[in-house]
Amino acid sequence: MFCLILNAGSIGGINAHLTESVSISDGLVDVFIVNRDLSSLRALASYTLDIGKSKASVHHWQGREISVAADPPQTTWMDGELYSPTPFTLTVIPESVSVVVS
Repeated sequence: MFCLILNAGSIGGINAHLTESVSISDGLVDVFIVNRDLSSLRALASYTLDIGKSKASVHHWQGREISVAADPPQTTWMDGELYSPTPFTLTVIPESVSVVVS
């Protein structure tokens, strides 16, 4: 049904903690797949709404390089903007952004 690739525990400003393992500083992106299976949708709702962990699990992987393909090709969005159709590959470049806090 859909795929989320995250590097932080929030989606669009919502403090949605899909799992405790999502970390902005671990050098990994987190991939979540939710299919049409009702238990998968229930699990996603329990994680994002923080109403207790469901016994069913959302499919979850982590990696430094993620490739996504679909047949037929699908439209993708990155940070709320139209990105490109599948296939694409996302690669983590650790420590590539400097953040200054004053």
